[in-house]
Amino acid sequence: YIKNIKNNIQKKKNTKKIIKKIIKKKSKKKIIKVAKTIIKNKIVKQQKATTFQMKFDNANPKQFTIYLTTISKGNLNRYIKRYSIKNDNYAVIKTNNNYKVYFGLYNTKKEALKMKDSLHPTIYQTSEIKPIKALGK
Repeated sequence: YIKNIKNNIQKKKNTKKIIKKIIKKKSKKKIIKVAKTIIKNKIVKQQKATTFQMKFDNANPKQFTIYLTTISKGNLNRYIKRYSIKNDNYAVIKTNNNYKVYFGLYNTKKEALKMKDSLHPTIYQTSEIKPIKALGK
């Protein structure tokens, strides 16, 4: 039952209604436990994303990355979820009113090509491998 609650809260934006339903059905202890777990999971995801962004910002110019897309802020999260991009392996760079999304850091172009082959077919067709030095870092 608690797993269903966690999944519903993580999938839906309107968590207040879900929590009110939980309150009617279960004890406060269980609600607190679920809330703590959800908060912990969100913090861990944010830390992973921040850590990779720092690695990306300080990357060696000889390394490679996969350029995925340029997208508006409103569509960024939908894009990340839609194509199952790992939370701890992408970086976002703001340019004008859009965001450029890069995936991974690789020591060789061959490693980057291997990873590109494993991406969603739509991403595979539109993405390109770029050296970090070409990004102006």
